[in-house]
Amino acid sequence: MNIERFTRNRLICYQIHSEYDGDSIAMDPKELLALSRWLTEHENEIVNDSLANMTQEAEQEKQQPQRCDHCHKEVDALYDLTPAAIEDITTIHVCSDCYELVAHELEQDGYNLDL
Repeated sequence: MNIERFTRNRLICYQIHSEYDGDSIAMDPKELLALSRWLTEHENEIVNDSLANMTQEAEQEKQQPQRCDHCHKEVDALYDLTPAAIEDITTIHVCSDCYELVAHELEQDGYNLDL
């Protein structure tokens, strides 16, 4: 969220921009104070809603299919390969079919693996 103070027709207003959906709304100071009061009155409900959303987002991430970094196949489980000395890549996630092949290729290229 982004809030900007501006003047329109010599009156002070506030522009509230939501990064969630890209919408904006302009408010005068009285409206902004009313919003502030409402937010304060409903703070506990907002916190609970935020926690519920975070829980739901975590559940949705778990349900997303995982893809192998090598063959890009959707799999239930991935194995991690961590080549030492590759600064840009900390871990490569591969399926069981690609694990030995990728590990061998990395070792052939001279990388030590933290297995």
